[in-house]
Amino acid sequence: LQKIKGTYVDRILELQEDGIFYPQWHMHRTTSGRLGGDLMQLPRQVESASELVMKYNNRIRNFIIAGNGYKLTGADWSSLEVVVFADDSGEESLLSMIRNKEDFYSKTAISVYGLEDQYSADKNAENFLKNHEPELRQEAKVYSLGIRYNMQSFKLSKTLNIGQKQAQKIIDKYFEAAPKLKKRMDNLVHFAKFYGFVKSKGGRIRHLPLLKKLQFAHGEILGDSLELWKKYNEHPKKYASMKYLGSQYRSMINNALNFPIQSMAATICNKSAIKIAQEIKRMELDAYICMIIHDEIVVRCSEKDSDRVSKLIQYVMENEVKLQVPLTAEPATGDRYGQIK
Repeated sequence: LQKIKGTYVDRILELQEDGIFYPQWHMHRTTSGRLGGDLMQLPRQVESASELVMKYNNRIRNFIIAGNGYKLTGADWSSLEVVVFADDSGEESLLSMIRNKEDFYSKTAISVYGLEDQYSADKNAENFLKNHEPELRQEAKVYSLGIRYNMQSFKLSKTLNIGQKQAQKIIDKYFEAAPKLKKRMDNLVHFAKFYGFVKSKGGRIRHLPLLKKLQFAHGEILGDSLELWKKYNEHPKKYASMKYLGSQYRSMINNALNFPIQSMAATICNKSAIKIAQEIKRMELDAYICMIIHDEIVVRCSEKDSDRVSKLIQYVMENEVKLQVPLTAEPATGDRYGQIK
């Protein structure tokens, strides 16, 4: 409740002008390329919290209204991060999963635990994993993208409350099922270490000069906490210094692995927004993009143009950027933002 009040209610009321809140948008506040601003994160509608929390939480999105004679029409991509992740990996099993509209977390759990003969990731199948072993799917939410973002066995073991050897076995099985994904990750890390930057498929670059410097100065030992301790633990000051450098080194490796996916998702969103704005002008519609919230594009438009805007948004978001698998974006229209999201 304190977060809802301080972050949203108080801020909007303090900064409003004659009943209107004018959010700020910044193009250069994120390394991924996403816009930064006041409304990049808004609390989702909840249905299973206390009555008090629901009362105030679910009002935030309804603060944003279209106004008389207007509608809000918006859409976000279905599982954009997962789709970009599959496309980036080039792994056919992941690409076919997207094409067949299978459940990502069920598919991952089935691969990791070797359950192909027992369960399906098809949401309509009688043996859909989620309906029979929901706890396995829930566990898969932790590591399905986490491993791609360099989650190690120690963290995985703590998160799932299992032994570290068991956690490492999950990681090994994960990569056995997706060898191209492992190769892609290894190539990204190797390139970043020796050239000092990483590049997304959209062309955006994340510079990591310190990673290159540390690699040439100290080598792979910085990535191994245990080896650092073995070599330097008898020299406390030196060990503290090397431990700090190791922390920086591993953090930048995580950045190298995270950036291509987050940045490509941002590129898809930004290119689509530009195209939508261009088409609104060309078609002479009474409309404009009023918000981009993470991976969602929202347009304020006149009621008479809402159907055309809805079709325009969907077409552009699904076709402006082409990947190896289709992008899907289902638009929704309402008088308030809370009605469409």
